Order: sequence, then C-alpha cells, then structure tokens
Amino acid sequence: MSNQSIDTNQQDVNARVEEFIADIAPDQGNYQSIAQQLQDFIYQLIDETKQTERINQLKSSYALILEKLSSSITHGQKIQLLLWLGHKYEQLGEWAESLKAFENVVELADTDEFYKQKVEALRWIGHIHVMQNNWDAASSSYEKSLAKSIENNDFEEEAHARNALGYFFFEKGNFSDASTEWESALEIAERIDETRLVASFCTNLGILANVQGQWEKALAYYNESIPRLEQVGQRRSLAETYHNMAMTYAGVQRWAEAGSFYEKSYTLAKEIGDIRLQATLKLNRVKLYLAINDLTYAKAFCQHAMRVFSRLEDHLGEAD
Repeated sequence: MSNQSIDTNQQDVNARVEEFIADIAPDQGNYQSIAQQLQDFIYQLIDETKQTERINQLKSSYALILEKLSSSITHGQKIQLLLWLGHKYEQLGEWAESLKAFENVVELADTDEFYKQKVEALRWIGHIHVMQNNWDAASSSYEKSLAKSIENNDFEEEAHARNALGYFFFEKGNFSDASTEWESALEIAERIDETRLVASFCTNLGILANVQGQWEKALAYYNESIPRLEQVGQRRSLAETYHNMAMTYAGVQRWAEAGSFYEKSYTLAKEIGDIRLQATLKLNRVKLYLAINDLTYAKAFCQHAMRVFSRLEDHLGEAD
C-alpha cells in the first residue's frame, strides 16, 4: 500500500512537471526566470524532507528545458542559463553537475563579448576545487580569472578575482596573502563604489580577524557588512555573515547572541536552499550545545552534519 502511494506520487510529479515544461513558449525570453519558477514548482510538489528526490527531479527537468529551448535560445542566453544552473547546483551541493555547467560556460564563452561570464565561471570552478581539496586546479582557475579580468581592464571583475584568491589563501592557512588580496579587493570596491562588493569583502576581513583572535575587529567588519547586504538583497551572503557573527560570539562564550545569529542564518539558509550552509550551521551549533551541557542535541546535530558532508563529498566539512 505504502509503495504504491509513493509510485503514484512520483508519477503525478512527473506529469505536472511535463505539463509545466510543455507550456514554456520559446519567445518568453527570461530563461533563468523560467528555470527558477520550475525549481519553486518542484519544491512545492516534493516535501523538503525528500531533498534527494527534489535534486534528481531538478536535474532531469533542467535538462529537458535546455533540450526544448535548444533551437530558439541564443548563444548568450544559453551561457547565462548554464551559469545560473551552475550556481543552483552548487547551492544544492551537486558539485559534479555544478562543475560541468561552469566548464560548459568557459568553453562557450570563447569571445570577448562573454568574458565576464567566463571569469565568473572560472572563479566558481576554483571554489568547487577548493572544497574538494584540489588545490592546484583551484589555483589555476583563480589565476586565469584574475588574468582575464586585468586583460580587459575590468576593475569589478579584478576585485572578484582577488577576493577569490584571498579565499584560496585563507583555506590554505596563508593568512598574510589572504589579507593582502582581500584588502586589495576592498580598496577596488570602495574606489568604484560597489556596495555589494564592499559588504562581501568586509565580511571576509571579519572572518580573517576572527580566526586570528581579534573578535572585536571581526564584529566591526561584520557590522559594516550587514546593512549593505540588506540594502542590496544578498540573502546568501547575509546568511553567511550572520553565521560568522554567531561563531564570533560563540568564540567569546556569549551564547545568547551566538544562538540568535545561528537561528537567523539557518532560517535564511533554508529559504534559499543552501544545503552545505545548513549542515555547517548544525555543526557549529554543536559547540553551543556542549557549552550548555545538552549532549543529546550536540550529538544529533553533529551526526546530521556528518551525513550531509559525506553525501556532498565535502572533505573539509567531514574533517571539521
């Protein structure tokens, strides 16, 4: 009886997704919006506890969209849609699919007209390689992104590339070079008056101050970042900054503030579907539960985080 119900539900999901895709008109234009609507639709059809089913349905559905639009979509639109898909897969922890999408962008963006998409894809290829401990591949992608940005005299993209290199050095434990790259990125962002980038780079410098034990300096950077992130609507970055503030407060045993910011971050992470950040938040809340002697919750959160990191093949997360 139960198995029959599951089969029927899956057939219903497939049928309704096929109807959604059949109604897509080639002249609708904003294909990223269509793909986002599809994701939202699938999330309504499939319960959030069945994350694997959601992801598998999304993968097959995105492929059908690309196939249906292949005759009408322009070269530039295909690049943008693949870039969008790369980001979506990365957020969902589907790194193999994300890497494939970004590598397709690099291959297709072979003219100067699409260099911005190319350098963005190269940065994210680097990020995924860092999470998989592929340091040489990560470094190569980051350096290519920086070189292409400088070649095109694009200060905004150079700031992004230097920020990415700062992340690389930070993960390698080279805090001096990380500081140099992040401060250079912040200087460029302030010079070209890019609020979103200033917020992001302040967050990174806050993280750096935090790991060096300078918690008041870290909080000052985060407080510079938060209103800017709220202003530009960067929910993922805001979730990450709330998380960083929670860890900073936890580091000085201010548990009430830590718990409050963990909760704010987790709420946003669930809303945007960031699986890795949700797992990281559960892992870092273990310290809070240990501090208040709640070993049951501490163990449960740690085990849940381990299962997610193992599924994602996130070796840095597993090690933590």
